[in-house]
Amino acid sequence: NLIKEAKTPIVAPSANLFGRTSPTTAQHVADDLDGKIEMIIDGGKTKVGVESTVPDITAKPIQVLGAGGIIYSTLLHPQYGQLKDH
Repeated sequence: NLIKEAKTPIVAPSANLFGRTSPTTAQHVADDLDGKIEMIIDGGKTKVGVESTVPDITAKPIQVLGAGGIIYSTLLHPQYGQLKDH
C-alpha cells in the first residue's frame, strides 16, 4: 500500500550485492541481503529483471557507467529532451 499511496513513480537501484544477479522478487532481496537491511517493501515481482543502466549525464557526450536495460542510443533520443548547462 505504501508504494500505491506515494502516487508517484519510485526509482531505486537493484537491491543486491555487487556482481550478483539483480533480484526480481522481495524474497530474492531477503536471501541476498539477509541481516544487512531492516525492511523490504514488497511491491510484487518486477517486470524487468536486468541490471540498472547508470548514465553520467554530466559528461558530454553522456557516458554509461553501468550498462543495463536502457541502451545508449535511447539516452540520446530527442524525445527525452536535451541536456542543458545550469
